[in-house]
Amino acid sequence: MTATPLEEVLEQLWTHTLALKELVDKEQVEPEEDNQVEPEAYAELWVTLLQQRQSMMNQIDTMIQQGATLSEDLKQRYIARIYQLDQEIAPKVMARKKMVEMQIGKLRRAKTANNQYAGQSGYNAYGAFFDKKK
Repeated sequence: MTATPLEEVLEQLWTHTLALKELVDKEQVEPEEDNQVEPEAYAELWVTLLQQRQSMMNQIDTMIQQGATLSEDLKQRYIARIYQLDQEIAPKVMARKKMVEMQIGKLRRAKTANNQYAGQSGYNAYGAFFDKKK
């Protein structure tokens, strides 16, 4: 039996979803611990997989709107399994997002503190140093 174009896209979506789950499940190592893992490359891989998956979902929507039918077999083989993995992936992605947001906040606070003590705050009174923290 020959696979339909819809089934081929569903198969690709399934493989990309599995790859994303493996990537999300893999712990991100801090750059100081392992110089072989570039955080930018790691994040870029996440974004690439998510964009490719979204593109495939859009293709599936277009095919269905053009009259392709989603059989019960395809729903069970692909859609249900993909949905289940998505339910596992989403909380992990959100947790990682919160962690990154917290790290960015810490970096901003540290940068602000460093700028204040480095004399870049604009309050330099004839070379005298005034500690603003009480």
